[in-house]
Amino acid sequence: AARLGIKQVYIPRQAAVFCAFGASLADYRYILNRFLYSRDDQLDLNAVKKLFKSLEEEGRAILKRQGVPAQDMKLIRGAEMRYFGQLNDVNVALEATKDGEPFTEATLKELIAKFHERHRALFGWSDPSLPTVLATLKLQAIGVRPPLGLEKKPAGPKDPSAALKRKRPVYFKELGGFVQAPCYNADLLHHGHVIMGPAIVEETKTTIVVPQGAELFVDPYENYIVRR
Repeated sequence: AARLGIKQVYIPRQAAVFCAFGASLADYRYILNRFLYSRDDQLDLNAVKKLFKSLEEEGRAILKRQGVPAQDMKLIRGAEMRYFGQLNDVNVALEATKDGEPFTEATLKELIAKFHERHRALFGWSDPSLPTVLATLKLQAIGVRPPLGLEKKPAGPKDPSAALKRKRPVYFKELGGFVQAPCYNADLLHHGHVIMGPAIVEETKTTIVVPQGAELFVDPYENYIVRR
């Protein structure tokens, strides 16, 4: 960060397991497919309706097994599409559908229009006069999960001495070798504490180095901000 001129770095308290932490809070999302492969001008609309109905029933059943209540289920129709004669598909999605909303001629036109928009965004051109191909029908079945209500902590004193574990030799290249640096217990650091570098913060799952000339600040959510 210092070499790139970055003045501030944000370090989550769960830094070592941040991906797993995020995954545990993410919405449930299942992507279901039905192969179709039909030109838009030769499309059997009734067949498409039946396929989407099948996908939606399957999606709701999966979410129900996950314990998602009906009001938190979101279904998004889409398709993998291409211009006739092309080899590669473009993934196109519509807005979330309402329960029982039919797939109509107007829905098909909206899907084709979104394909042209997406193709132009990806490749710089589109041609609505060309026939399009619906290669695969897709449905995203999403179980919306409530956001995590992180508690803001009140600010305490700046002095972190209550969290000091010990001092030990720590190697800092910019200081020319080992120096006696304070090491702090992360479990005892709270909002408002400020640590001046050089210092070490010892977490159960990771270690944070505060270099010379930097300071570490504990924010209201008890994450770390390192500033120069």
